[in-house]
Amino acid sequence: MKYTIPVVAVCLLSCFAAQSEDTRTPNDIDYSMYFNADIRDAEFCELTYSKTNKKYQYGKNVTNPAMTCPDAFSWQLFTQVVNDRFWSNWAEERANWPEYPYPLCSESESPAKNKCCTPGSASNNKEHCPTFPAKQYARTLKKLNHFSDKKAQSLLSEHSELIPTGRPSVLSAMRNKNLKAHGEITGTNICTPAQVEHVKRVLIPKSGYESKGRIIRQINSEVTVRNLPFHDYLFRNNLYNADGVLDVFENNNKNQQKNAPFHSRNQSVMQDTTATKAKLSTIDLPPDAIMIKSNWLYHEFATELGYPQDTNRYISKTLKTSVCLAEDKDPTSCNAKEKPENFCDIVGKHYLLAFHISSKDIPQWVWTTFEHVDNFGRCDFTGCNDAFGFNRKVESKDDVGLNYVSPKQRSDELNSPSIVYNRDLKYEAEEMSASLRALLKNTGIAQGQSTSEHEPDPEDSAWSHFRLKGSQVNFTDHMGHSTLLGNSITEGGFMQQSSCISCHSRAGVHKVMKEITADGETKQVKTADFFKLSVFERQLSDFGYQQSVHNVPKSEWFYNNNDKATLDVLQTDFIWGFLFASPLCTSESGEECD
Repeated sequence: MKYTIPVVAVCLLSCFAAQSEDTRTPNDIDYSMYFNADIRDAEFCELTYSKTNKKYQYGKNVTNPAMTCPDAFSWQLFTQVVNDRFWSNWAEERANWPEYPYPLCSESESPAKNKCCTPGSASNNKEHCPTFPAKQYARTLKKLNHFSDKKAQSLLSEHSELIPTGRPSVLSAMRNKNLKAHGEITGTNICTPAQVEHVKRVLIPKSGYESKGRIIRQINSEVTVRNLPFHDYLFRNNLYNADGVLDVFENNNKNQQKNAPFHSRNQSVMQDTTATKAKLSTIDLPPDAIMIKSNWLYHEFATELGYPQDTNRYISKTLKTSVCLAEDKDPTSCNAKEKPENFCDIVGKHYLLAFHISSKDIPQWVWTTFEHVDNFGRCDFTGCNDAFGFNRKVESKDDVGLNYVSPKQRSDELNSPSIVYNRDLKYEAEEMSASLRALLKNTGIAQGQSTSEHEPDPEDSAWSHFRLKGSQVNFTDHMGHSTLLGNSITEGGFMQQSSCISCHSRAGVHKVMKEITADGETKQVKTADFFKLSVFERQLSDFGYQQSVHNVPKSEWFYNNNDKATLDVLQTDFIWGFLFASPLCTSESGEECD
């Protein structure tokens, strides 16, 4: 008997390696993944695009494609945002929420004469008022292809100046007037080839890391952009500054205390009205609002990490990324305010490796994420699920769905072996469906080569190298299982239980009263706290990384549990971007404008 266990262990290892995931007997991981592998598009979902009518069609019985056909709807969003050139035309964080915002102009004021902002005015100060690149910089964007690298970099839209995720301390320093994306590149500290090699050696470890996605998360340039309906809603409704958001909190709280159980009617300033002032009691973006979080990696970093060197596989863009040169463990060494000499800017070609899309087509938003097919571990932990665009390559005797790619597995090779995740590997490329092929052809996506040196083009064939990781429209399925959605880069380190919809449900504003002293007088002023609710919970992964929340929201997150259940945090319509909202320059808690 003493030899039985080793023999069984060897048999389990060899037998498991020889079987495909579709022919072997399901194991514990397979049974667990069953709830992630649901076929999310109903059988009668048939997405097509008419070039004549320029309309998407889902079949006569589908009235709500976002809910009924979320994967197909995700690919509709993909084609829409690519054709809209989100990477250059949409507004980045500081274009939506200026660092030192002016107030909205009154009827008797104008941006040209007063320190104020008016939606649609050409006289707005772009340092202090929201800007939308597709409008304000349209002529420049059309000329980019004819410029040299250096000139193109100096003229790119706001989000050409990307801030590496995970380094919020750099934000204010990197956003000062001298480093504005529309300013001259001359005078900034461009990294030398030796410094780039130093960064690769220090920031890209050879071993001991959780995943390559986690490495990229620390060294990539992550940028979030929003479309025009989103941008205009913020601007016109005075939500581009912290004061305006606090006003909504106050309106909501006062009405509850005075008029419960009745709610205030929400009256926003819409694009098609002549109203000049909103009366908001809640933040509710319009149905055509879309936001995108994208991850761009410097091409030499991608090569160092083992990505294929074929540049035709990637959507690329000329960008500038600030990196820290310090090797010591002093936390101030990577604080640009204290030690700017430790930073330099890497300028050059960056690859788009992943992007999230969020659409307000339904009240709790549609959440969907795309990854480059060459990403390491892109289907780890939760698998990849796409009922419309790509089918896994499989030969199966049973009539099972081809929508799901399960996480890679291996034996742990212990004395009493178990099957565990085989992490951080590449996944075989799935096969494009005929439906997606027709959709891309009719919308003009991925049908040729890029014609631009500095910006992506919709026709670039590299768009065909993206895969839908999954879509999410509910907190749970109809049987109560938490829905999960995460990206191997954006959620690197906490992808195992990541839920976009649950995490963003915690985005909100909390009113804080603080004391300030000015001219010898101390007074109480209200300030906005946009991070009262963290994106993480008190649970750690095996590597010690904090994990994000999932499942349904809890009422105690937002209301104090007293007899009146008073408002503590006002939900900001699933939008974490309000973290960038600053006090008005004229408010008591604001800073000097100039």
